Amino acid sequence: MKRIILILFGIFATMLISCYSFHGASIPPNIRSFSIDMFQNRATMVNPVLSLEITDGLRDHITSRSNLVEISGSGDIEISGEITGYTLMPMAAQADAQAALQRFTISIRVNFANNVTPADSFTQSFSVYRDFDSTIDFAFVEENLMREIVEQLINDVFMRAFANW
Repeated sequence: MKRIILILFGIFATMLISCYSFHGASIPPNIRSFSIDMFQNRATMVNPVLSLEITDGLRDHITSRSNLVEISGSGDIEISGEITGYTLMPMAAQADAQAALQRFTISIRVNFANNVTPADSFTQSFSVYRDFDSTIDFAFVEENLMREIVEQLINDVFMRAFANW
């Protein structure tokens, strides 16, 4: 009896692992590949490395958190998109009408095509910001803030695409 329960548990665990990863992704076993196009930078203010950071970051995130294999051409999942915003805005005015904080925002638009289950396809915009003290020169904090924002954007896209939330 214990042996039968152990075998049934093993079968159940195998089925569960084949459908779910331990990173919050729920990818059906019939989806095996993905392809990703370079995110085009259409923002008014352009950072020359941002397009590559987002594209490669998303590629690495999917590869490390799923069993999907990247292919050139059309995969079971196709991802493309564009950078729509890279903005810096003053926030929270002080008594002398100076801004106490600056808000740095990056926005992207993602096209996610599920060629196996087209109903799961979507086009959605994502936006993440970080505030920083306005007395700090933006050039000094831009790279670190950009990396933090890109990491959050990539995680948000991954969760939307593969965690069904």
